[in-house]
Amino acid sequence: MFKELKVIKLLILISLLTGIIFKMDFSDLAIQELYTDKLSYNQGDTVEIYSSSKSILPFNLEIDITDLSGKIISSFDLAVTKQKSPSKDILQYGLGYKKYTEFIISTDFKSGIYLIDNKYPLIVKSKEKSEITVVFPFMNNILYQLVNHKNVFSNNTPTTSFNRTCEIDSYTKGLASFFSYLNTNYQVNYIPDVEIGTDSNYRFSDLIIVYGKSTCWTPRMKTGLEQYIGNGGNILTMVSYFANNICWQSKKNQITLVDSSNVAKGWQQYNSTMPLSLTGATYSGSGYSDDKYYKIKNINHPIFNGINKSKIDIDAHLFSAPPVKWSNNSPSIKLGLMKYYDGEILAYSNANYKGFQGSKGIFILQLDSNSGKILSLGAEDWCLSRNIGEKQQLQIITKNAVDYLIQQ
Repeated sequence: MFKELKVIKLLILISLLTGIIFKMDFSDLAIQELYTDKLSYNQGDTVEIYSSSKSILPFNLEIDITDLSGKIISSFDLAVTKQKSPSKDILQYGLGYKKYTEFIISTDFKSGIYLIDNKYPLIVKSKEKSEITVVFPFMNNILYQLVNHKNVFSNNTPTTSFNRTCEIDSYTKGLASFFSYLNTNYQVNYIPDVEIGTDSNYRFSDLIIVYGKSTCWTPRMKTGLEQYIGNGGNILTMVSYFANNICWQSKKNQITLVDSSNVAKGWQQYNSTMPLSLTGATYSGSGYSDDKYYKIKNINHPIFNGINKSKIDIDAHLFSAPPVKWSNNSPSIKLGLMKYYDGEILAYSNANYKGFQGSKGIFILQLDSNSGKILSLGAEDWCLSRNIGEKQQLQIITKNAVDYLIQQ
């Protein structure tokens, strides 16, 4: 009888374990770290995929590469094994793994943001001229990426390596449907942020879209964007922090990142106003706000086509705006202070930064009569699923903003 009970218990245990095993995602268990040898690729390029596993036993695993909607574009076999990094400081020097698996970018990959194993970004760019260039915030994402519960900011890391794991960010996920709309209606090229100023192809685009975390820019990136705007190129931004590349302050000087091939050096003093000459909108000109809306100021502007409400619902925390002055509860841009040629507030509400009243909202700025237009939607959180992913108002306005800037 006792033997029969033991057999029954064993069968129950096996049944439970089988159920658990079938529900498990083995790729989560298999892959602990994964990164690629370059930040972006063209069709025909070979991708070197470096990885490490939690498992001490090597085995093969089929890995999918999908677009942001989850559609499988291709798959490859990954030989999974556990690797140990030779680096004592991964944040600064990277993981330093040996080459693990090669994968060729086929013609099935149009320019876009793809995911390896539904987690790790793979940027495919185009050699063709495009109407729109979308700037994927790779460098900024990796700066915020944690290694052993620290990132380069909390660790005061003077330089950092791109050769380490960086998972896809929530801003890119939130914009998945918007990117699909762009790909259907325009010729679009996707590049990582670091390639602004190095990859000249973006200069032929009518519009550059910058979104999400875009805190840190190198001087080369900054110069590249300034030249693009000065030559008549238009910018659409969905950011809060933008081009404030001081990451931390030491006692003797301000040290900023990235690797030696594209070092970021401070062009401003730590904790001072960000350079208005870049896009005109800063978090210090706006700040924080508990109000979850913008008031529409100019309902007749083309970006509000199809909008029939006087307020725009947006759930965000930190905002970005040009400096304004308030009169009769309405803001106006301090163009003289900024030395900008023109500017317009399309939507607004109150915001506060360190006790000073700023504003938040949607703004258009132009540096001079020949430069391009800069349209700011006011917050990085605009990109999140809870905003543009769910709110039809924001979806319409964002599409209209693209149409408007393309036609300028």
